[in-house]
Amino acid sequence: VPEDRIVCHPNGVDPDIFDPNRYSDIDIAGARRALDIPVASTVIAFVGTFGRWHGSDVLAMAIRELVESAEDWLKHNHIRFVFVGDGAMRSRAEEILDTRACDEFVLFAGLVPQEEAPLYMALSDVLVSPHVPNDDGSRFFGSPTKLFEYLSMARPVIASDLEQIGQVLEGNPSNTNLFALDVSPGAESCAVLTEPGNVEQLTKAIQWVVENEDWRQSAGPAARRHVGAHFTWDKHVDAVLKALT
Repeated sequence: VPEDRIVCHPNGVDPDIFDPNRYSDIDIAGARRALDIPVASTVIAFVGTFGRWHGSDVLAMAIRELVESAEDWLKHNHIRFVFVGDGAMRSRAEEILDTRACDEFVLFAGLVPQEEAPLYMALSDVLVSPHVPNDDGSRFFGSPTKLFEYLSMARPVIASDLEQIGQVLEGNPSNTNLFALDVSPGAESCAVLTEPGNVEQLTKAIQWVVENEDWRQSAGPAARRHVGAHFTWDKHVDAVLKALT
């Protein structure tokens, strides 16, 4: 096939379904209460199918580290971690977090209907995509739908700098330049990138994002602008038609 007849695009999102404006503050407060999450909490969530490459165990280890080394900080900032979904690695994540101290900060919501996924993202303040490389050493080839849904819900993202994930979020801060980041409202960054599988970097990223509320407030709208400009299904279809006509 001639090279100029091949068009490649990542996955995308329907911005009308994954739209934060679908939910009012009352909706979000009610959803938090239904999960027994204090309304004023800072909620950090993982939504997915717990595949081996999704890194839920890495996130669990980062949470365990924070509970063991920074429990007072978690309490002071009213942190709650929420895992939404089910799959092969859920039991491993639960095993890592199976301590009395972790129980105060962690909730496993289990499987939810697909149409409710946007609400779980909306009730969150930060969304995490901690993907890891393939176990067999082969090149990671995923195009995580969750990433585009996270961004479309206007929430700041903490994500692994791994293949296409890093490409989609190119230009966003990493742990190497995090503390030089412009945190003023209006800054266009929408995510923090961490080294895949690096628990220490993930814990630092969580702490930085929580402590920089001004950045979170600007990063959310920036995330939706970014996905709206490049990664909706309509944008992809238009680009394919333009390339092939």
